[in-house]
Amino acid sequence: MGDGNLAQKQQKTRFKAFPIFTEEDEGGRIEFTAEVKELMKMGWTDFEAKKALEGHGNNVLSASEMLAEEEEANLERFKTELSKLNELGWDEESSLLALIATGGDVSVASEALEAEDEASLQNFEFSVKAMVQEGWNVDVVKNALLHQWEKDIEFQIAERGKRGVERSRQQLKKAMNWSGLFPPTSKKVANDAPQNMKSKPTKRNVVPHDKVKRECVVFNVTEKTLQKIVLESSVPVLLEVYADWCGPCKQLTPFLEEVAIRGGGMLRLAKVDAEVQRAISRVLSVNAFPSVFAVVNGHIIDNFVGILDQDSMQVFMAGLVIPHTALGTNITSESLNAEKRREGQLSEAERKKMSFRLQQFAGSAELGVKKKEALIEKVSTALQSIQVGDRRELEDGSNESSLYKREDVWCAVRLVSTLCFNCISDISNPKYRRVSKESFTFTKAVECCPEVVSILHVAGFRETEKDPEHLVLLHHNVAVLSIIRDSCIQWLKHSKSRSVFQQHGGPNYNSHNL
Repeated sequence: MGDGNLAQKQQKTRFKAFPIFTEEDEGGRIEFTAEVKELMKMGWTDFEAKKALEGHGNNVLSASEMLAEEEEANLERFKTELSKLNELGWDEESSLLALIATGGDVSVASEALEAEDEASLQNFEFSVKAMVQEGWNVDVVKNALLHQWEKDIEFQIAERGKRGVERSRQQLKKAMNWSGLFPPTSKKVANDAPQNMKSKPTKRNVVPHDKVKRECVVFNVTEKTLQKIVLESSVPVLLEVYADWCGPCKQLTPFLEEVAIRGGGMLRLAKVDAEVQRAISRVLSVNAFPSVFAVVNGHIIDNFVGILDQDSMQVFMAGLVIPHTALGTNITSESLNAEKRREGQLSEAERKKMSFRLQQFAGSAELGVKKKEALIEKVSTALQSIQVGDRRELEDGSNESSLYKREDVWCAVRLVSTLCFNCISDISNPKYRRVSKESFTFTKAVECCPEVVSILHVAGFRETEKDPEHLVLLHHNVAVLSIIRDSCIQWLKHSKSRSVFQQHGGPNYNSHNL
């Protein structure tokens, strides 16, 4: 079979060198209609979904039934051919698509699948070599690209269901086993590269990727937008604090903007004008410009002050775009590049303290005075509705339902306080963001004090359709959780003080009398 025919047939398979990536326009990912998304969640591709919806008046149910019938018919039609491709190691889904495109020709379908895998690996090789030519370390590049590939598979599952995932994982596995050989870092590149960025920022350290629109990845941050743009960002953030009169800032800012634009959405730049946003500058303890912080999942993982040389900047960027676990270690520039910390670089303990201050400040600024007062009123009302006292057994053997044993109620309210504290300490940790409604501790707390559910609702823990067995925290605002926790602690202090007073002969007041 000629190469031209093979290439022509390969085009019809609708495969891509990296099928895990979604189509993109100039500004980022294309948004699909609700109906297309619904079918994609069922496992169909956007191509199949759009075609089926067009033929069924945009009716999701009819379109899904048609797609299912077509797939069943094709599975039966190509039963023998699928078995042969399966023996060759191809998964059923990829094999079926290839057979449909090639009219059931097993040989051509197998060649097309092999060509697709080869194209995928060549794409990976090209990306690695391109970044190495930009001056990146080959091992850092490979791990960064492989991790991004894994993240794209996760995105594909979340947005499009598991259809095509097996194929993507097979190609990822081949890329992981790839051991392409590179010559030592080009001496020409090394000699031509500026040794210090203080004279002029170099673009050799920029993360190579498809460009996106500036407004999609470069933001001017205020107190009100700090929470959403920086702390709740789904991608790593370069948080730059600058001043218009600062000379080095004028050198560094365009360079960082180019990093974000060429990063293709892998990271974003959030700029803070220190002269205008003085409060943010104070929270970050900025005393020199420019000051740059690497923020991932709401936590500051690294920082630098001034302008770094090329090698230090490259390591800093690697620590930002590759998560701590990607290389089996924490790869902040503190650990990758050094015998000692840079001047102005924060220690791990300092980063944790500053992250906490930043989270509290940003969350409080987003809330505003009115929302904060309303939140305090809601949690106070929920706490005051709790009636505390000694349960008294009635003649029929039951307990009075309006009063709960003090110690049990205190434990229940402490549980709310603890849940909030855990989330405050690590707001992005999935382990803390979900509360099992069937756990012994939770069911016991609700049994003793049903009001804890209302308090958790005020805190932002809610049931969802996807996960009805858990209460899930639906926001990332640490300030909200701090208000709930402080209110619970204050209530416990008052309740215990009242209990001591009653034990010494005082009247038996309930909490709503406080």
